[in-house]
Amino acid sequence: MPADIRLFGRNIIALNSLGLEDFAFAKLTGLPEELHHAPWYWEAARILCFAEPGFSPVHCDALLHEAESLRDDALTAEFRAYYHYYAAGDVDGALHILEAIPPHQLGNYGAELLLKIDLDRKRPEALALARRFDCFDLRNGRHWQYLAQAEEEAGHLDAARAAWEKAVFYYPDDAALMEAATAFAAKFNDPALTRAITESGKVYGRP
Repeated sequence: MPADIRLFGRNIIALNSLGLEDFAFAKLTGLPEELHHAPWYWEAARILCFAEPGFSPVHCDALLHEAESLRDDALTAEFRAYYHYYAAGDVDGALHILEAIPPHQLGNYGAELLLKIDLDRKRPEALALARRFDCFDLRNGRHWQYLAQAEEEAGHLDAARAAWEKAVFYYPDDAALMEAATAFAAKFNDPALTRAITESGKVYGRP
């Protein structure tokens, strides 16, 4: 194992991206028991299950069973919430888990999913959560996108424009995000945002 054990999680994710899912699953779940209680373990599990290419339902179900058997809600909350939302289609279940996390313990990906649910359901809590910077990674372009959407819905167009520029800067390779940013720029005739989108397109080979 590498001296920095977190690199081991990255190595497992790399194995899965090469199509070695069974091997990656065995390597992760075969780690010593004490490492199953490490936060990086469940971060790796979330990425392996819900990022592309994702684990098969069988492996995701096995990890959920493990998460529930640990009976450590704080450790596995983010993973379980993502499972409920993306694997089971249980939005209420995901929301119940995320809302039980103390605000000061809410992490980047848990906050991102909670904000997505708040926006989809047009909950009044969305704008306040979107404006928080203590729980989000500032490089998270998805957060900036959701902030832009929340500000636009609240009628704060200047704040929405600024957030879209951040989103485009951090996630220029996200096609869906860039499409939404382009639609906003066209809707409100925003030349600065349009330029930012065009410049990022040159880097990633978009027309």
